[in-house]
Amino acid sequence: MHEALLTLQPEVISLTETHLDWFDSAGGYTVTGGHDWGYSGTTNRRKVLLWSRQPWTLVRSEGPPQMPPGRFVAGVTKTSIGEVQVCGVCIPWRNAHVRTGRRDMSPWEDHEAYLQASTMAYVQQTS
Repeated sequence: MHEALLTLQPEVISLTETHLDWFDSAGGYTVTGGHDWGYSGTTNRRKVLLWSRQPWTLVRSEGPPQMPPGRFVAGVTKTSIGEVQVCGVCIPWRNAHVRTGRRDMSPWEDHEAYLQASTMAYVQQTS
């Protein structure tokens, strides 16, 4: 998958459930949604990652405090069509932290918290 993506010569890539060093050999610039993978012993993994051929500016690595951590990143980068703002998200699945990870959630709880926090952030931003 790594080589297939790079063969396309993209200017920007957004990935979820990935590794921090996935694009080391490709050069470019990487920003991530924080360090909280949600599981212990996985320091190199990230819930969401943005990669660009050009540097990132105006980077936000975390969403609102009510949003589960590590699942949001946004930034601005230059592309062949001009500057673009890119948002990367990783919405928790139905069983996030239900049977694995912290095991402190009921089904859909982390998912709903993420969507509610992101909706509230959008409403506040556009008001």
